[in-house]
Amino acid sequence: MADEKSNTANPDRQRINTDQDHEIRDWAKRIRRVRGHAAHRDRAGGQTSERHGVVPAGQVEALGSARASLHAKSEVSMVFVRISLVLAVCSGLAVAQTPRKQAEKELAREVPAGSVQACSLIARADVLKATGRNPYVEPEPAGQAGWICNFGVGELKVYSGPKSWDAWQSTLKGFKKDKEPRTPAPGFGEGAYFLYLKPDNAYQSETAFLVARTGMHTLALSLDVPEGKPADSVRPALETLMTIAIARLPK
Repeated sequence: MADEKSNTANPDRQRINTDQDHEIRDWAKRIRRVRGHAAHRDRAGGQTSERHGVVPAGQVEALGSARASLHAKSEVSMVFVRISLVLAVCSGLAVAQTPRKQAEKELAREVPAGSVQACSLIARADVLKATGRNPYVEPEPAGQAGWICNFGVGELKVYSGPKSWDAWQSTLKGFKKDKEPRTPAPGFGEGAYFLYLKPDNAYQSETAFLVARTGMHTLALSLDVPEGKPADSVRPALETLMTIAIARLPK
């Protein structure tokens, strides 16, 4: 049965009809706004909060039951459920406070003059072609001067300036991920590497990074690993997208 868009009562708002394209678009927009506030978090070990008010807390239970029915559109489901439920299942506020504060610190990070806007280096079409997954939303900038770019199934951070590499290292240390094992990434310059981060809880996905330094910039590109697949399965997509992003850097 088609969703009744004129029915704005609470029960209808809590249902997600995956057969209706307009619902997928509407929820994608909500996801986009949430990710804009939380761009910096889970891919470096942080967690998001519902406090931004984009997704009402009363919808958390409905979203959990909707996950199975959204399997055919798994990218929307995975992102939406992870964002909506992460703090709902935290064992305590103290557990969430550290990554949340670090996430807020990342958003407020001061960037050098002339920093590159990350979303100028990557497009939705690039992501779809490289990953085979539709992000359902256009890339969304976050952070001062847009140094972070969210694109639905992943994220690009562009650190600029003579200390760009140190800035990336500070992000890893802030989220306590600086000791994770690294895999060299040949073809992307000295020191480039892959980083595979395990989820901190059942509502996060595994995340794969490709980190490369070129000139005055350090690029940290990440993709969510599809459920049931090994982390290095997204390596070709990371390599393709990183090549595109580096080629678009200002000369």
